Amino acid sequence: MRGLIALVLGVTLALGASPARAQSASETAAARGLFEQGVAAATAHDWPEARALFERSYALAPRASTLLNLAGAQVETGQLVAATESYRRVIVDAGRSARDRRVREQAETALGWVLPRLASVTLSIPNLGADDAIALDDLPIARAIVGTATPVNPGSHVVVVTRGQREIGRAAFELAEGASTNLTVVLRAAESSAVAVADDAGSSAVPDAAITADAERSSGGDDIVTSSWLWTVVGVVVVGGVVAAVLATTLSASPSYYSGNLGDGQIRF
Repeated sequence: MRGLIALVLGVTLALGASPARAQSASETAAARGLFEQGVAAATAHDWPEARALFERSYALAPRASTLLNLAGAQVETGQLVAATESYRRVIVDAGRSARDRRVREQAETALGWVLPRLASVTLSIPNLGADDAIALDDLPIARAIVGTATPVNPGSHVVVVTRGQREIGRAAFELAEGASTNLTVVLRAAESSAVAVADDAGSSAVPDAAITADAERSSGGDDIVTSSWLWTVVGVVVVGGVVAAVLATTLSASPSYYSGNLGDGQIRF
């Protein structure tokens, strides 16, 4: 479950601030058809398909009710950070009609359910060069994010630091719902490798042998534990149990994110 965060990584998903314009009748009709297909997919619990359809419908006709349904599909597919940004956009963009007030209230309620489920990582990257680039789950992130608590989706993530065309650091970590960690990525430019160190108490850190790899190599041994290629392997920090099990338990116990959208009181396009 990857994918980060709308807020920090600039996920726009047709949610970006493009100039408003009137939709043609053909666009509105196409958006309605996509919306109805999205509702059908959601009813069948085909959440990836529902999400894709609501994204396309919203891109054609950016209506708050469509965005509310898109946010629900994002939740169901593990894109919790993107969902929180969608719900916030609904709250801001919904109009003043009775229907829009209802949509806004649903978004506010759903946002309250989702926010506690977000995970968070605070990155520390000592000796980061002025031109070094950082990517989280293959998406470039701004250097200003270092040292800031950054919301991420629960699950597995990878941080990569590059200098020019060369990778100089890589670290993986995994977070359960609601978990947070401080992650230090130690760059080793000479070896194009990195070590991840978790600063939180109680979390699993990289073995001492990995952290002291340079000292071990200087002894001249050829043991596999001290071989140079081994230390190009990513350090892994596991925070909180088996994520899949936690997600399954949480989803089964959570209220419906489609309350009022599907079934009785279904919101129409």
